Amino acid sequence: MHKLISIALLIIAATFGNISGYARETGHFIPRPVPDEKSVIEMVNILEQQLDLTREQKAKILELYQTHFAEVRQFFIDCFHPYIEETVYFYMLEDMKLEFENDVKRQLTSEQKQQYQQYLFLLNAYG
Repeated sequence: MHKLISIALLIIAATFGNISGYARETGHFIPRPVPDEKSVIEMVNILEQQLDLTREQKAKILELYQTHFAEVRQFFIDCFHPYIEETVYFYMLEDMKLEFENDVKRQLTSEQKQQYQQYLFLLNAYG
């Protein structure tokens, strides 16, 4: 189970490492690509295995993931303009992310919440 998270994190880190490195070096905000539908399903499948989700939890969390990433895609369509300071986007996206993560946590048991926190920590550390 832990091995599956490690593999997923390595894939994510390899994919986004160069982009986030450029952003750190130049000071420019470069958003990560928004996952497509297939990637969202894969992410939730990994969570299902890691957190031992019930069918009901998986269905609700999949819906939350799909809605969240659809909102992020729409955010970039509606809100991304070159004249707005980059940090504004960072904080707006961070707020969306925190709200999403809290919505997911509301679907979990106490033990699953702890496992999810660990998953998020590793994801942020390697992503």
